[in-house]
Amino acid sequence: MIRTLLGSSLRQGGPPIALTAIFVAAVLHLGLTRTISATVGILLGLLLFAGIVAVWRYISFRLRQSLGSRNSNALIAGPHVTLGVSTGTLAALGHTTGAKANTRVILGARELAMSVIVLGEVGSGKTSGTINPAADQLMKTGASFVYIDGKGDMARAIEALAHRNGRVTKRIGVGASRMNVLHGFSPQQIAKITKDAMRQNGMTGADSAFWINGAASVAESALTVLGEGDNYNLDALRRFVFNKAFYKERIAAASERLIVLQGRADQGDTVATTEKRALKMALEYFGDQYDTMHDPMRNGIQATLATVLQPFQSPALVDAFCSGDSDINLSDLDDGTIFVVELSFSEHDIAGPLVVLFLKERVFRHIRGRALFARDDRRRTLLTGVIADEYQKIVSLTDTESLEVIRSLGGFVIAGTQSINAMIRSLGSRETTYALLQNFVQKITYGTSDAETIDYFTKIIGEVEVRRESTSTTQSDHQVSYGTSEQLQRMSALTGQTFRGLVQDERYALAIALLKIRGQAYDDVIRVTKHYVEDLLPSEVGSPA
Repeated sequence: MIRTLLGSSLRQGGPPIALTAIFVAAVLHLGLTRTISATVGILLGLLLFAGIVAVWRYISFRLRQSLGSRNSNALIAGPHVTLGVSTGTLAALGHTTGAKANTRVILGARELAMSVIVLGEVGSGKTSGTINPAADQLMKTGASFVYIDGKGDMARAIEALAHRNGRVTKRIGVGASRMNVLHGFSPQQIAKITKDAMRQNGMTGADSAFWINGAASVAESALTVLGEGDNYNLDALRRFVFNKAFYKERIAAASERLIVLQGRADQGDTVATTEKRALKMALEYFGDQYDTMHDPMRNGIQATLATVLQPFQSPALVDAFCSGDSDINLSDLDDGTIFVVELSFSEHDIAGPLVVLFLKERVFRHIRGRALFARDDRRRTLLTGVIADEYQKIVSLTDTESLEVIRSLGGFVIAGTQSINAMIRSLGSRETTYALLQNFVQKITYGTSDAETIDYFTKIIGEVEVRRESTSTTQSDHQVSYGTSEQLQRMSALTGQTFRGLVQDERYALAIALLKIRGQAYDDVIRVTKHYVEDLLPSEVGSPA
């Protein structure tokens, strides 16, 4: 009996309960040996055992709660983000994967690598409630990232946060570090990204697709003609399309280069053979097709390209993003550098999203390149990624594939967007958007009235069984009788009322979180503490997020 009691207590309660079990066993032994009444001994022992277990559990719970509220780092090592505290709302409704109330919701490195999307209307609290606090916590816990400031009002604050957390920053933008955003991309890749930018500028539908494809073909052939070097940039591409003198000059130079490549190819140079074929096809495209197009068609293609290229008439944009002398090396991410992209989308029109599309793809390519590192190289799985608000303005069709690949290499994205409907408008179809959303495993939505967002979250959560009570009345000649009955009905766990109930005030907000933590679904309405810039910085820096 004594061995059984000790073994059970050690398994269930650990040393403190085991000591209690020893005392109980001693009392039982005294009772059995007639030192005291056996019945009294058993009762005293069981009461004492139950009392001490209850006290120990209460103390342990309060201790864990106290430690958790003081320091989330004590709960999980490495890069992590504390999102908020669960309310238990979905569990109370009978949702099987609903979280218990008053649980701190923390995403570790593994969960963050599944990528996070945060939805919510303007002013709903997504930036102050999740995006900027996540940036602050990731700085503190060792991750590196590129922070994309599409609003143009957060760069200085993020840099100050990094400085306070002892992190090195580099700013990308007008008046900051210089770079050529096309460097390292092939003409085909550039044409593909340019098509994404044109779609996000509102060019969707079958008619727009014709002009977008035509413009992409011109851009791809033009970049092949321009070739690697000082003229392989967006400014030169703009001048090639819109400046007749520059166009003729580069066509003549490419024709001379073709002769040189032909000579190298004749000597067995396989690389020159490939370059020669591509350049010959590009020159033929301009000589046989582009130059002979009817004016309305050529003008339509030029007008389409103008939407993305004309902003690069600005000397400031040319200096910042068309420079051959780059100050930016994204391999610094592996050493913990935080890059801050300051480029207001409203100020620079489509040029802002276009530049960021190239930067985002460059970050993804950098992370994918880690697959070549040795498995014991710490850089292979160092948590590195992109944090971006206004994600609907920089989303691209290739993001789905990129998120799938970078997950196993420590890559992540924390993306803020206004609604799923905004994503559909940018990507052009619901099917494409839903495929991308599957790769954002961690999903959070603040208050929204967007029907697409509400429908999406409601379908994922599914239905719960609700007990309904009905009352019936029966009347006869001489009396009236009443009866009640109960039945189980299935209904959606989330309703429009749930979303309307995601209220906020100056310091707190409610959000619905559909998460996966340690391989288990974890859903609930969470209570988020909002952090404005002035909360995170010295008082002289920043403004509300």
